[in-house]
Amino acid sequence: MINYIHAEHRDLNEIKKFIKDYWSPDHILVKDNEVFDHFFVYKNTIQFFLAKDSGGNIVGILGYITDSQFDINLTQDTAWLSMWMSRPGLKEPVGIRLIKLLEDSLDVDYVASLGVGAQVIPIYQRMGYDIGPMHHLMKPVSENSIDINKNYLITDNLKEVQQNVTFDYKSNLFLEQKYTRKKFYNYSTFYVHEESSFITSIIGRVLHMPDSKKNIFRIVDFSGDINGISIFAKYASFKKLSKTIHYIDVLLSEASLVDNTVFEVCSSNKYLPLYFEPFISDYKEKNFCFKQLNQNINKNLLIITGDCDQERPNKRYNAT
Repeated sequence: MINYIHAEHRDLNEIKKFIKDYWSPDHILVKDNEVFDHFFVYKNTIQFFLAKDSGGNIVGILGYITDSQFDINLTQDTAWLSMWMSRPGLKEPVGIRLIKLLEDSLDVDYVASLGVGAQVIPIYQRMGYDIGPMHHLMKPVSENSIDINKNYLITDNLKEVQQNVTFDYKSNLFLEQKYTRKKFYNYSTFYVHEESSFITSIIGRVLHMPDSKKNIFRIVDFSGDINGISIFAKYASFKKLSKTIHYIDVLLSEASLVDNTVFEVCSSNKYLPLYFEPFISDYKEKNFCFKQLNQNINKNLLIITGDCDQERPNKRYNAT
């Protein structure tokens, strides 16, 4: 008999051992407590659902990350699925039952995942999830780009931006708590406003393409109005960064929400690399899935580059 439960603190070491035994002995969640805690521990709760056999041994795990753990005041909350796996050879559909338990247990508006493998897409579809490919958008950076024009100011100084605003997507606190507080990567944040009106906060980081020796500023996430992404890509300069930027890119589940005169969609004939840790120069795609649990919401979930665990590092030095 298999029991399905939410993890308790006493399960922590066994969860890590399960990842070590059935995923990889070198997985960062096994070796790096800081990374594990940042994504999967909130208010002293281990954010995993577990399947255990009659002897109390873990035979399946499903981790989750919520948007609200980075800002409890967000108007919309999503539980992002991560680290979903079960021991080989089990007779019952452990993975499916773990997802059903999560859906029934958490008070969220959506359940979603990013970086969904092709082999599990049919499972998600049978469970009523919407599935799709992320749109990888790119834009070359002109050497003549400037961060001031007659309509917009793009700055890295939040004090220049009127802060009494309502956020359509996420918040500045969310961006800070998820991305910059732990400094797993060297992020830069830019703020777009028109005269005294705040539009958007953009957070991203520089990626180096070793084959071409060029650099990408990858937009990881944003808060505010999504139109600010197009404004940023069109007008931003990167003179304050230590590296020359040759391209801007971003991944979005809905490409129609940004200006198609600014961005070009990557294709197998013309693209930027998608993966950098490790670096893969070949053309790749990334899939998403989501299910809406709150039927009072009248729009689809917007998914962007850094959602789910996609900005979780794979390797760090001097980890504890």
